[in-house]
Amino acid sequence: MPCPALRSPSLWWDSSVFSWQRSCGRSFISCAAKSCGLWRFPNLAVAPAISGPHQRARISLSRGVRWPIGQPGPISPGGKQNQMDRRRQNRVRLCTPCELQANGRKFAGTLVDLSEGGLSVRLPGEELENGTPAVVVLTLPRGERLIVESLVWHSRRLKPSRNEKSVWMVGLVVANPSEAYLKLVAERSEVRATRRPSPQAPGAAAPSPAAAPEAMVGPAWRVRLQLSGSPRSRTILVETESAEDAAARALEIAGAHWIVLEVAKA
Repeated sequence: MPCPALRSPSLWWDSSVFSWQRSCGRSFISCAAKSCGLWRFPNLAVAPAISGPHQRARISLSRGVRWPIGQPGPISPGGKQNQMDRRRQNRVRLCTPCELQANGRKFAGTLVDLSEGGLSVRLPGEELENGTPAVVVLTLPRGERLIVESLVWHSRRLKPSRNEKSVWMVGLVVANPSEAYLKLVAERSEVRATRRPSPQAPGAAAPSPAAAPEAMVGPAWRVRLQLSGSPRSRTILVETESAEDAAARALEIAGAHWIVLEVAKA
């Protein structure tokens, strides 16, 4: 049977060929989904236009919602809720060297922050694909080695320093966090809470004496940062021994959602 004529923005056909439309529609949606990776579920508004034995129906196709193509079965909202809960978890800063093991290789990186559900690692080298199993080995201040099993959640390219070819900020999701890992997160959260100054009552603030200048710990570095998803940028001057420590220190000062663009000596 020939395909009925298409008119924009509406589609007209006889009700007698509705079964033909349903079978063709499924084939069309299946092909579009395979080629594009996603498809739009149309909202159909049906209104009779002419009464009689040759009644026609007007179908208006409105813009729908994009749904990802995944395994067959109903879409569970629990996964999206778990992702939102993971994003709400409080992240604490912990700048320390670490080792990341993935794809049978070992990479030397720097841990930037961590939470009960995930951690971020600044990793010089190649990009890791999403979903790659990874093991992060942390060396605690007391000399203990903490092994964290995780999966790569995302990889974001950073601007490398002069002695680096490529740098990535790798976000990982912790799989089955151990008691030692949860204890480490709790300890860092307590340290962060004690460092925060308590708010003072209005008018009770007293002029504090001038603080003595900090001792030099290394060369001065100029770190340029950009707010994620925004053209806003800022530059922070820090004094550390290496460029990696300077980038980590600048991220600790700036807070969350900032990306390192450039690290150069001041």
